[in-house]
Amino acid sequence: MIALLLSIGLVGLFPVSAEPELSGYHLLNIPVTNGARFDYYEDNSYYFKLNGGGLNTLHVTNDPWNAPSGQVNHGSSTGTFWVSDTGGRGFNDDIIILAAVNGTPGQNFNLKVNSRGYTWPLTYNGALPAKETVSYGTGINGSFTSSNFMTNIAQIWKPSTSSNYPIYYGQNMGDISKTFKLMFIDLKVGNLGTNVNQTYNMTLTDRGATRIDYTVNDLGSAKLAFNAYAWCNWSNQQQGVSWTNANSGSGASGWDVNI
Repeated sequence: MIALLLSIGLVGLFPVSAEPELSGYHLLNIPVTNGARFDYYEDNSYYFKLNGGGLNTLHVTNDPWNAPSGQVNHGSSTGTFWVSDTGGRGFNDDIIILAAVNGTPGQNFNLKVNSRGYTWPLTYNGALPAKETVSYGTGINGSFTSSNFMTNIAQIWKPSTSSNYPIYYGQNMGDISKTFKLMFIDLKVGNLGTNVNQTYNMTLTDRGATRIDYTVNDLGSAKLAFNAYAWCNWSNQQQGVSWTNANSGSGASGWDVNI
């Protein structure tokens, strides 16, 4: 009888329709849906450290040549945005985007992503890659459907440097009913920042930023928000994903559709 009452109480506390969230907002491994470029854990995941980097370095922008820290863009079903870096280190070895969807897209939902940017041999002392070692090209030309969302995960927050951090600028974090499905995509290129590498950044395509061309089909009335993350092999924050774009305050930047 006691067990029955306890089970009834638990059902009341945790509705059976509710989906679980990620196990934490930082210090966890998260899989990318298209395979990890640097698959050190041999499970196509990256370690989202996010406890020593910050929110001031990485920006989602519509203009890589003039990327202010505060810029939120409301895009259409087809568009282009860049992930830029204005931090002190001056580079990120790999860029990952989060495509988060709130609501129910159509049965033919499809997200096409083409990325272009710079790659180079990994450095092991935190040093900026030398100009002669960097190469510009295509990272991915991928097509993703609802099957690429993380299984049985739905939440209102994104992995970040603090808990309960919004997925898009202006999000009502008090409304826990409007959860998002999550899809992490490895762009398989890095970016070169504007602060440190002033010796050659003006000669780079898009000033070293990562370019993302996307097309979303059959989104319907669902909402789509893009976020960016940066992985580095060697930094003061050690190996891992330690940076993401801000979604609150004067330095917020982002890209969304139907929001």
